[in-house]
Amino acid sequence: MDLFGLHFRLCLLALTLQLEETALKLILQNPEASWDALPDKQKEKAKKTYRRWKGGSNGADRSPYRRLLSCTSFNDKDIIIAKRKLFGRDDMNITKVFQEAGTIRNYCAHTKPEDIPEAMSDPEALNKAVQDIQQLILRLDNACY
Repeated sequence: MDLFGLHFRLCLLALTLQLEETALKLILQNPEASWDALPDKQKEKAKKTYRRWKGGSNGADRSPYRRLLSCTSFNDKDIIIAKRKLFGRDDMNITKVFQEAGTIRNYCAHTKPEDIPEAMSDPEALNKAVQDIQQLILRLDNACY
């Protein structure tokens, strides 16, 4: 079995997309506070992405926060969750899990199969990362009301 074959990489990518979607669901519960937690540079990137989706319109400044937050990056969602302290004091290092998930996501979505990141070359470490991502998805989902 090719551990890093297309089917396995697609499963890993789907897992990271589920993490991002669940994080978005959580931050959209209070979109204005989430938008305010985002650094200005990241806000500008989201507005630029929004304008591209809208076909060049400058309406991004007037658009609802929900639409702008949907244009944020994978890492932005981690920044918002951390800044808003949506988990308070937490035993799970959410940023570390997001970083691991980002590495997996980028490998699965953007790189050649032979460019396996160091973090993924150890099956035990990869298994732990997958378990951590699954646990975080459940916790994010449970935090949504």
